[in-house]
Amino acid sequence: KDTKEILEDERIARSLGVARFELYWVWAQSYSPTSRILLIDAQDSYFQPNGDMGIGSRRACSHGNDTSADAVSTLHIFEENNKGMKHRLDKIENMTMIVKAYKDEIVLKFLYNENVLSPASTHGHQKAVETYLRAMVKQFDNTQCYKYRCEWAFHNYLHYMGVLWSTPEIDKIHNHLAGTGAVNSIGQDIPLNASEMYDPKTRIVNNMPMGHGIYPSWCVHQYKEDEQLVQYIDKKKKDLVAAIDYSRPLPSKTIDSLHKDSITTRIKPLIGKHRNEKNAIFSIVEAKNLQNLALFVLTARKSGFEGDIVLHTPKLKTLDSEVASFLKKQAAHNHVVLYEDVMTSDSDGEKWSLDNFYESRSTGQYIPDPRPKRPINLVSIELFAAWLNNYDASSIIMLIDGEKSLFQTNPFAEYWKNSCHALELNFQQEHASIAKFANITKRDEDVGNAIFSMLTTTDLEAFANKSLLNPNAIHGHQETVKNYLTDMLNTIEAFKCYHFGCDWAAINYLWYKKRFTDINSISFIIRSHLQGLGVIHLLPSTKVMMKAKKFFSKERDLYKNWDGTVSSVVLGYDQHQHLKKHFDAVATSLLAEA
Repeated sequence: KDTKEILEDERIARSLGVARFELYWVWAQSYSPTSRILLIDAQDSYFQPNGDMGIGSRRACSHGNDTSADAVSTLHIFEENNKGMKHRLDKIENMTMIVKAYKDEIVLKFLYNENVLSPASTHGHQKAVETYLRAMVKQFDNTQCYKYRCEWAFHNYLHYMGVLWSTPEIDKIHNHLAGTGAVNSIGQDIPLNASEMYDPKTRIVNNMPMGHGIYPSWCVHQYKEDEQLVQYIDKKKKDLVAAIDYSRPLPSKTIDSLHKDSITTRIKPLIGKHRNEKNAIFSIVEAKNLQNLALFVLTARKSGFEGDIVLHTPKLKTLDSEVASFLKKQAAHNHVVLYEDVMTSDSDGEKWSLDNFYESRSTGQYIPDPRPKRPINLVSIELFAAWLNNYDASSIIMLIDGEKSLFQTNPFAEYWKNSCHALELNFQQEHASIAKFANITKRDEDVGNAIFSMLTTTDLEAFANKSLLNPNAIHGHQETVKNYLTDMLNTIEAFKCYHFGCDWAAINYLWYKKRFTDINSISFIIRSHLQGLGVIHLLPSTKVMMKAKKFFSKERDLYKNWDGTVSSVVLGYDQHQHLKKHFDAVATSLLAEA
């Protein structure tokens, strides 16, 4: 440590099976405590699509949720397939080298009653995995068992003798039966075509039902035990390799992949501080109307939302004194993160460019905005992308038109009701009375023209009766929202669409043409909710609202979805005069209490 000199290995020569745990230990230190790490025998394993129980399962549990997977440091270990009672420690002691490593008679008798645990498939949080790896290396130092399969002795000893349970770095240990969990070691369950775990039509290996139904295994281990599966996988490998085009560069997943410049990470808020481990709501506000702004911020807090509210406003000194005072107070005491004046407008105040926002990848120096001045809804795509860097992949992010919104319940509570297996991205459709392809030009010429620039006549005919997705009502996990913003920016850039309505055109082009790019995560769900369903309720026309009285309570102080559940977020109340008047009064009341 003092000289940084490379030293000779002080341990005796040992098998690769034993030595690898030291290498894994070094690698594990390069990841954060909540990262998931899988230790696997790569030569006898492959992965299947749609495996919901992968090592990333439950990573979608959001911050602020008591069931968050990151609340505990968990280690997952797996039993060998014990079909025919062949894989028990009292039957294959020489294979596991327990007699060689542990000569104590009490230890041997204690272990002989247990099923064999495999050291070839272990996973968990980084903190738990690193602790396990240190313990495996320590067992070698204690026993000097250096031969092939000594690692099996260490692995089983650590678990069954309770060594791992006594370490404070590991909160929980899951011992999985064969055919359950992230890794399915098929082992003795061959031939697979005679097993309930295998679907010969799809060639998918499934986990054992165990009361959860049939679902594909994420990782199939020991597939070489089954002759038919080996033949199928050998062909699959050749097909995959043959499809690789080495002449094509790897796709860039940066937010600005079509430019040689990148968004700066040096942009800092004027007031407030991002909290990496929290959820967040993003919005760009004009901050001209105190009631609209207060209704947005204060109802969000009243609903139980405890994350960050991140806003961009014009310069505070140019705002009404009451509005500026409200924002400063909320930033100081209510976790509002405030950015001001990151952009410059044209003389009409309708189109904008970003200031000191882009930097050269080669020099690191600020450069001018590479795009022409554009409406604020397009600029927000890049601004939101920069803000996302302040949150981690499990944070839930909402992008919303704040000054047209109010909260009735905590919108992120819906995420905590599910099993947290999948990262989500959620869109909201407008009511047909507001916006559908067939009538959009009549209702909004700018949006219509932008859509016509991206979609063909054939597309427009096919989508004529479809409702448009609203780009101002998006929510999902940080990773999925970042992917969405990247797709939006690249679509706008590809069509050179820099005018009003291009954000509407881009999101609907991506959704209805199925052009959203895949996300490199274990499980990913993208959904488009019908109007009046889901977390954000985009209010329809007044005519529809008055006809569908189920939308609101008798006192009109609670707004509901079509299915009778309370709408977590109401968007578009400002378009209805009777609602605007009512909620202005609500805002005044909230301000008096704030």
